[in-house]
Amino acid sequence: MMAKLSAHFRSPFKKGVPLLACPAVFFGRLFHSLLDEPAVAPRNTQIRFFLLAARGTRQTCLLIAASTVLLTGCGPDLPKTVPVSGTIVYQGKPVVGAEVTFMREGIQPGRGTTDERGYFELTTYYSSDYEALKGAIPGDCVVKVTKTESLAKAGESFEEFMARNRGRVPKSLIPTRYANPKTTDLKAKVSEVAENHFDFVLVD
Repeated sequence: MMAKLSAHFRSPFKKGVPLLACPAVFFGRLFHSLLDEPAVAPRNTQIRFFLLAARGTRQTCLLIAASTVLLTGCGPDLPKTVPVSGTIVYQGKPVVGAEVTFMREGIQPGRGTTDERGYFELTTYYSSDYEALKGAIPGDCVVKVTKTESLAKAGESFEEFMARNRGRVPKSLIPTRYANPKTTDLKAKVSEVAENHFDFVLVD
């Protein structure tokens, strides 16, 4: 039955490829058939019966189809990432809580936060619709590092925090040039095959 439906709802993108290859487009066509009488009724009796029955229970079919699209829809082909880790040291000590960003023009950056050892691992984030990818996209990267003082006090409310720090800019606890991709001198070449561990020593 599904094979016959697939043959009826042909894909507009590539001749001869059934729409079942892309559930989102397939159900889009199916919705159209449920809501509007097709200009040319399908010859196959089983398909015609299916569409007539579906129109009788339109709301139920739409809910089921929408759920299927959400679960198995045609998502983008996300780029390959590889594991990336490293350490940040300043004045002979590990930098705790630093934000580390591996940047490339036109490419989604890899991000990480250092722990008490100054150690970080990168994650590449896309839109909230897709899972974060562990690691970073291979290539030559500019490395940005930021670490600022915490302005929050234990136990205070958000309103108290805002009133006390209005107009105040947090002080950088490392040289500010590392926070700007145009002035940082930290570089990293992320390899597709080799281990990607980078130890960065910040200097004044």
